[in-house]
Amino acid sequence: MSRAAHTSGTQKHATFKRAYDTVGIYISQGNHLAAYVVTFSIIEDRVRALFVEWHRSKKNAEPTQKQINGPFSNIVTTLAKDNIIALELSHALTEEAKRRNALMHSAMWNLDAFTEEVISETLGLARDINNAGRRAKTKFKK
Repeated sequence: MSRAAHTSGTQKHATFKRAYDTVGIYISQGNHLAAYVVTFSIIEDRVRALFVEWHRSKKNAEPTQKQINGPFSNIVTTLAKDNIIALELSHALTEEAKRRNALMHSAMWNLDAFTEEVISETLGLARDINNAGRRAKTKFKK
């Protein structure tokens, strides 16, 4: 699970930079499976971090680890229902999670499915959820 709650802004920035740099290195090496795994990890971290911020604002309380670690699709749906993320982004994230599950649960049979195009699409979702999180912060109570 994310260690973001115990990390300074500078450390978070360095961690994300390292993650994105690592994706680039893996792509250049042709290691598309590893690039995909790290990219989806970025998405999952951003979605769960946004959920934590939403929960703090909406419920005026810290979410439990069980809530934070809950099903990805449930968290995405919760954020969409409260207009924290757009419905279109919610659907895209849910579909990507389904693709991730299908590919990863039989990865040895799907190695050719991990392409630069798939990684590019997934990186686009990572940027979209990051931007949605920035916009959502204006909705949260301080």
